[in-house]
Amino acid sequence: DLLALLNALYGDGQRAPGILSDASRRALDTVYVPEETYAYGGRVRTLTLGGRDETVVWHSGSSGPFKSRMSRVLATGLTVISLSNSGASPTETGALAEAILGAESLSALP
Repeated sequence: DLLALLNALYGDGQRAPGILSDASRRALDTVYVPEETYAYGGRVRTLTLGGRDETVVWHSGSSGPFKSRMSRVLATGLTVISLSNSGASPTETGALAEAILGAESLSALP
């Protein structure tokens, strides 16, 4: 469901465009509070993945011991969704998501 939501907003990267206009997507992903990397759609930052700087959007949430993290590389649509009921901190779920994005980006190199 989380992947379907992200694909609906941003497009699936191959077959279908997202439901948002380019202007709406830019507004969603524009950082308004730089010290917190906060944008209207969550958080946005630049990560070096596969030797390239990539813009990554992410959002995390929690309810007691349950944690979630959605991270998406805007240029490629590569998405990692992590769900945890182990009580892992948002920092830990974020590190996991970023490590997987980095590993997948390396495997996509020619």
